[in-house]
Amino acid sequence: MSEVARGGPAYGHARPTSWELARKLLGFAFPTTLIMLLSGTSLVVDTYFVTGLGTSALAGASLVLPMYLLLVMAFGGGIGVGISVVLSVRLGRGDERAAQRAVGSSFALALGLAVAIAAGFALGGRSLLARAAGPGPVLEAAVSFARPLFLGAPIIASCLTISNILRSEKRLREAAVMLLVSSIVNAALNPILIHGYFGAPVMGVAGAGLATVLGFLVSALLGVHYLRSDRGRLRLGAAVLRIDGDDVRAIGRIALPTLASYAATSGSLIAVSVIWARFGTDALAAFGLLSRLEYVVTIVIYGIGSAILTLGGEALGAGEHRELRRICWIAAATVAVSSSLLAVALMSSPAAWFRMFGASHSVVSSGARYMLVSAPAFPVYFIALTLNYGYQTVARAHLPFFWALLRGFVVAVPFVLLVLAFHGSDSVAAAGVAASKVLQGLLAAAYLPRTLSRVRLESSISKSAE
Repeated sequence: MSEVARGGPAYGHARPTSWELARKLLGFAFPTTLIMLLSGTSLVVDTYFVTGLGTSALAGASLVLPMYLLLVMAFGGGIGVGISVVLSVRLGRGDERAAQRAVGSSFALALGLAVAIAAGFALGGRSLLARAAGPGPVLEAAVSFARPLFLGAPIIASCLTISNILRSEKRLREAAVMLLVSSIVNAALNPILIHGYFGAPVMGVAGAGLATVLGFLVSALLGVHYLRSDRGRLRLGAAVLRIDGDDVRAIGRIALPTLASYAATSGSLIAVSVIWARFGTDALAAFGLLSRLEYVVTIVIYGIGSAILTLGGEALGAGEHRELRRICWIAAATVAVSSSLLAVALMSSPAAWFRMFGASHSVVSSGARYMLVSAPAFPVYFIALTLNYGYQTVARAHLPFFWALLRGFVVAVPFVLLVLAFHGSDSVAAAGVAASKVLQGLLAAAYLPRTLSRVRLESSISKSAE
């Protein structure tokens, strides 16, 4: 009897208990989460050195941050999620040939989008940033920080694509080493390029962007070495950029709505950041620092999300829908507990995060007010981000997109505009943004059982028809 007939290579034995499944999930997620946490510190390091350049530099970098997050999420989370799911499902049902074929399409899609992004920034990046920042030092800082990041998009795309391929076949050590190397290179180069140590030119805020890209470059070269070796089932070959129509559709079915979801999230963050500038430069700088904290947690959540994509995709490929459901809820419970502890710690010392960066007293004061109203929303919001990976695994990524759109452009942005129109405070605006995140979390948790049941029913009908 074939592996597929027995239920796939990973499920040819008795079904694991919930405890065994939890251990498997956490065993997969922990090393990735740890490395993602270390990787997230690179953004903290960037922020530390940029803060030392002054409030205008920090405000400019804060305007670029949502755009950079969208860039990273486009490849690590958008196309990357599509790649992870397609490869994991195919490997789960034992079809290695189809999985290998998808590797070439994955690279072609990622690099094609990256080149388009780099060209778009070269043609209109400054004009776009000028609309948000207006003329002055904030604009110049934003352009300087953004230029190396967006022109280096093909490098970032290559690195994140390789990392997703490695995780899809459970080569966690190699994927983790890639991220760790990227973070170390970035952290080491930041002071050198920003301040001109060891004879390097003084680049200021542009040095932070360049250090990030060079970190991705070294990591990508290491990843190419891993995929060219014979350690795994998926490898880079001569036909790496060959595009297969079926593969593109399979990846795109998941990647496009996932990209749209990230675009909605980043777009609303950009819109809120632009509006927030009306509260003053100090308020914008504080808002940017809070956004960085959320980003660090988001990339940590990607560690457990990658476990949902890989293990859940494998279970889906093997027809084990019950295991997929349990994987999603175990992951959500883990994030709920850990983020609740984080929220309590942040509320106990709301100014600590902002003081880490040596920000001015007014920036710290604004940030502490934001933290007190934002931190209570973290557990529910981060549950939503975790469960999004479950929706993506079953190719229902359009649902998180709708909720992100609702949260950002129907609730958060109009609320902040309304607060400004009535001359309200930035703290009231922050409370509205936090409430919108709670709404997204409740929707994600409420609709998941129904979605998974529908997918299971559709799968049963499909098998009956065959």
